[in-house]
Amino acid sequence: MAFHKVGFDIEDTEAARAFKRVLDDSLYSHGLKVTDAARRLNISSERMYKYLNPETVNNFPAYLIPIFTLTIGPELLRYVASEAGYSIVKLPEIRASLDVVQAASRALKECCEAVEEFSKALEDGKVSLWELKDLRREIAEAVESLLGLQILAEEIRDGKAPEGGRGR
Repeated sequence: MAFHKVGFDIEDTEAARAFKRVLDDSLYSHGLKVTDAARRLNISSERMYKYLNPETVNNFPAYLIPIFTLTIGPELLRYVASEAGYSIVKLPEIRASLDVVQAASRALKECCEAVEEFSKALEDGKVSLWELKDLRREIAEAVESLLGLQILAEEIRDGKAPEGGRGR
């Protein structure tokens, strides 16, 4: 019978602690008590406390990340994506009354606003934390509007776009 030695890996421990800090910060920023968060995730408060405790080896399970994102917020998903070198943007909901010209105009407007915010942030040669926050928001809105064009094009291709949704 072979036994596997459980090794201590400081990098894994630090990564787990960093994730637990993000989890704790997220609950705090949403003003949620641990019991409320546990209820939203359909887990016991005891388990939630273990997931938050940096001294335990109980790590937040991956299957809870989508539930957390939908019921509490996207912070954990953004953190995991960022750690892997990705960024996430929520897919837009396309309004049935939106036509192609309106969607394209909105995308152009959002992209121009993102570039304008970028230029404004660089005016003094420095980028403050607030400027970076505003820039991230504008870029996310621009990407969201561009994804809206993609979704609209896919709906038109699949014949799912509403009548008149093709524009002129």
